[in-house]
Amino acid sequence: MSVTNGDSFQFRLKTEIHFGRSATAKVPDLLRKFGFRHVGVTIDGAVQSQDPIVALLESVGRDFELTGVVVNDIAEPDYEHLDRCREVFVGKPLDVMIAIGGGSSLDLGKGISALHRSSFPAIQYRGSDLVKEPGAKIIAIPTTAGSGSEVTPNAVFTDSRERRKLGINGEFDRPIAAVLDPVLTASCPRSVTASSGMDALVHAVESFVARGHSTMSRLFSREAFRLVFNQLPRVFERPDDLAAREGLQLGALYAGIALMNAGAGPAGALSYPLGVHHKVPHGIAGGVFLARVAQANVAHGFSGYGELYDVMEGADHSLDAVAKSRRFVDAVLSWTQQIGVPTTLRGVGLGASDVPVLAAHARGLRAAFEMNPVSLSDRDVEVMLEAMIS
Repeated sequence: MSVTNGDSFQFRLKTEIHFGRSATAKVPDLLRKFGFRHVGVTIDGAVQSQDPIVALLESVGRDFELTGVVVNDIAEPDYEHLDRCREVFVGKPLDVMIAIGGGSSLDLGKGISALHRSSFPAIQYRGSDLVKEPGAKIIAIPTTAGSGSEVTPNAVFTDSRERRKLGINGEFDRPIAAVLDPVLTASCPRSVTASSGMDALVHAVESFVARGHSTMSRLFSREAFRLVFNQLPRVFERPDDLAAREGLQLGALYAGIALMNAGAGPAGALSYPLGVHHKVPHGIAGGVFLARVAQANVAHGFSGYGELYDVMEGADHSLDAVAKSRRFVDAVLSWTQQIGVPTTLRGVGLGASDVPVLAAHARGLRAAFEMNPVSLSDRDVEVMLEAMIS
């Protein structure tokens, strides 16, 4: 029997990855290796006082030419914020941007690096492959375990006029290197850990079942799911457990790699209107929908969640695929509630009057729904959303 069952695919991973405790200390050597001299930094304000970060910035300031530092305190940056931040670097030499923080701070660094030479408003580059000339390179240092932005060619910003999240996406956004140091995640508040971990789980599940998946992408999806699903509760029980945090951050990395190669799905897409219109953090918003989308898929006859169920601790491997997929839905619902993420729309402050508006947004997200393994009609989505109000 063929190992790949006739599978044919492409797989992309163009980022040099450095993972492990104290990996942050390798950044100056990376700068020298790539021949970078003029360095910019974007950093999440919540982590700038961490000892490894302080030591890194001191080293950069001493051994390289520090062009500018932007401290980001905005969780969901819009295009106007990007324009204000990139003004720091206008007319200055910039070889590389070191982006430090959660997904939004990494995206901000990507946007600045891509557009710091442009005189046009950032929103004019909203879309895919609209940046035609390479900007500065990017070294991404995530301090949360969630978004996977450290390996993706996407940078997400909010269009404040249209109230939609739309990215500046393209190869020039892909970091040349990612430095993942689990020690940097240890100071994350519980709420940030939950939102980030939920974001990674959404990526893992939706990339596993996405119609664009391949044998290789599923290797990453499955392992990402195993690590995040089994390690996040341990991190909550023992916040100082670095081994659990290592597993969680590695899972988030794998989930980002899988998502980039297989595609996303409805839960991730529906998180955007919840974030823009109702200020629900991105990971939490995706988590609201994850089990509900899986539930709808199973109700429509999909039984492809069995392999993910099998890597849950305590899974019953004797069950058939249909029973495993049902158990999967129940387990994800329970897990999501266990980490404090609502699984109803009322849980994030929405009421019955919000359902038609959210359903209308969903109709504008058909590309994501087309990646779903089951064809869900507009009415199917409305029924799912209505059930989430009760």
